Amino acid sequence: MSAPRKFDSETRERAVRMYADRVRDGESKLAARRKVGELLGV
Repeated sequence: MSAPRKFDSETRERAVRMYADRVRDGESKLAARRKVGELLGV
């Protein structure tokens, strides 16, 4: 049995898009992860 998901698929997809956009714009991967987490409150 798999563990329940913390976030719904819509939130997950939004986070991935936000992360990809930031990395594409030249932000480091670490900074992008931190900023997206901050913006989404996770």
